Amino acid sequence: MANESIRDPLKDHLQTPENRALIRRSAKALMIAAFFLVAAAGFAQEPVVGVANPESLFTDANPKLNANKQATLHIMKDLLQCNHWDEADKWLTARYVQQS
Repeated sequence: MANESIRDPLKDHLQTPENRALIRRSAKALMIAAFFLVAAAGFAQEPVVGVANPESLFTDANPKLNANKQATLHIMKDLLQCNHWDEADKWLTARYVQQS
């Protein structure tokens, strides 16, 4: 029963009309800011669009880069998509290191 007579000064301070109004304004401002942050995230990214000829992305004027891009294309298409692992020696060498 002795604890009933102890008052919490912070609770009394927060319950004044001025402070309740300040808390409401702060909460509204925080909710508006959160809304704009969430809404902005929806506009921050463009949708992924495919290209008409994806194989054209695997070519280059530099012969070394072209060879690397062609090897990458064939690894993706022949080995990974079509599962022609019997042709792996055409595109993978002993120096190949699996990263995952």
